[in-house]
Amino acid sequence: PSFVNTVAWYEDPAATSTYRLEAWYDSYPFIPDLYRRRPAQTILVAYLNEEASKMPGGLMTMDGMQLATSTNPVSFLYSNCAGNDAPTALLFLPDISEWCDRVGDIRNDSFQFGELEDPHLRVRVAAPSEPPSPSDFLTLAYYSFSTSGGGNQGHSLVAVDKTRYYFQSAPPPYQLPTAPSNLEISATHDESSARSTLTLSWAPSTDPDSVDSLLDYEWSEEAASSTWQTLILTSGPDSAKRYSSLTFPMGETHTVMLRSVDETDLASATTSQSIALPPSPSCPEAAGNAYYAIDCIRLQDGVLKVRWRLLSNPGGHIIPHLADSAPAAGNALHKDINGNSIYPDTTIRLSDNLCNRSITPLSEYEFGRQYQRNFSSVSGVSAADMTATSTLKFAIFYGNPCGTEGGIGFDDPQEYSITP
Repeated sequence: PSFVNTVAWYEDPAATSTYRLEAWYDSYPFIPDLYRRRPAQTILVAYLNEEASKMPGGLMTMDGMQLATSTNPVSFLYSNCAGNDAPTALLFLPDISEWCDRVGDIRNDSFQFGELEDPHLRVRVAAPSEPPSPSDFLTLAYYSFSTSGGGNQGHSLVAVDKTRYYFQSAPPPYQLPTAPSNLEISATHDESSARSTLTLSWAPSTDPDSVDSLLDYEWSEEAASSTWQTLILTSGPDSAKRYSSLTFPMGETHTVMLRSVDETDLASATTSQSIALPPSPSCPEAAGNAYYAIDCIRLQDGVLKVRWRLLSNPGGHIIPHLADSAPAAGNALHKDINGNSIYPDTTIRLSDNLCNRSITPLSEYEFGRQYQRNFSSVSGVSAADMTATSTLKFAIFYGNPCGTEGGIGFDDPQEYSITP
């Protein structure tokens, strides 16, 4: 008897001197549980140009699971659940995912369960000794798990399939994958590099004759096939979606087209989404003094953003400092390239027991690199209440700010206007 509806055997168009065997069936597992040991594992054997052998009647681990030496089975090529892809005449098919494991027994040998999602098996086959022709054929033998215990595991013959499945000169026709859907695009912006990162999320495609999890996703901004590029998938908060990212300069508008591609290079219809990126804020570089340079003090969305660079060493420890007047009170600009403080205190402290919480060690700075700090207020004045006419002073305390006043030094404070 045959437990499959049809079998296709052909040369793999994607790999020279490699062949594929495909089988379609009504439901999985397609080999009956003759010995009542399910869920477990079954075995498929394909014989070349001969009737499928009824011998051996059992394939046992204690005997090395050897087929009859007089037979001519083809070798399957697949990455098993132990990560080994050595050729094997036995195609081990797990009934459930738990029978694809690395536990050290025959579950190691199983075909990847995730590649059995459709009622369709596709597996690579090693090249025969002579290139096959349309007169060459395969027959099949089916085994089911039957024995376990005493250090021995094994499968016994269920049936042989005498149907001759002839070699085909071309692959069978395939259906296109469905188009990805519900494409959403969000963006974050790095003002220091003037670039935006787009996060793409979408509902995945399905494919009736390919493994859905093996579909590639490609993007383009043009319809020409030469412009399609494969996306690298990333993790995201919703396991039912797929995620990836792209990076573009700020100030541009982009229409991203998305499609899925199966392992035979058939592409789905496309879905698309457009997004307009905000322009990079104007932030001209301004001189400071020998120790630092202020690149920008800018108001945006009710937040004061300060970009600055340390140019040279004013002392062993420093407090970069922003205030609305003389540098006796105000805010510390601790080192951070993303606009957030990495130290506990953002308010200047000069003499109390929490002073050290305001200090950034010089070793944490890279001279000439632009850092940014975001403030909701400075010296008690809310950033939301500031205007382009407001001015602020920047200075660096250095030496030993937490000691006596004689140990404190600061550079000549510079005054800067706020850029709206």
